[in-house]
Amino acid sequence: MPDMPNPVAAFIVGEIRRARGTAGMTQEAFGRGAGFSASHVSAVEGGTRAVTLDFARGADRALSNGGLFERLAMKLGVPSWFLPWLDAERGATQLRYFEPNLIPGLLQVEHYARTVLRTVDSLTDDEVPSAWRAFVAQVTDRA
Repeated sequence: MPDMPNPVAAFIVGEIRRARGTAGMTQEAFGRGAGFSASHVSAVEGGTRAVTLDFARGADRALSNGGLFERLAMKLGVPSWFLPWLDAERGATQLRYFEPNLIPGLLQVEHYARTVLRTVDSLTDDEVPSAWRAFVAQVTDRA
């Protein structure tokens, strides 16, 4: 098993693998009970994929152990209050951001917007006008 950066994660994975073996379950059977593919189970057990709270919950379902792995997974270094947000992000279909130091696009005047576009590292000064035109076209198409 490759080195895992978090010893708690390594412990959890080892215990899941041990419990799966004790239960006489193949990775495929365990995955069906946990709601994951056999390849996902293999990747977690092999250390190439991180153990997540969802995976720990699935392990608890498959092994009927009363939530032991979920409780252990809560100790992975992420504050417990943040774990529901991680689950929400995994199921998200859209991400939004908040930028307190930037005026939103629809409220920008042309000079300000061009100045903001000049801060984009991937744009040269010659590309800023076409980026501005694309931005205006996108905004007017939505209106």
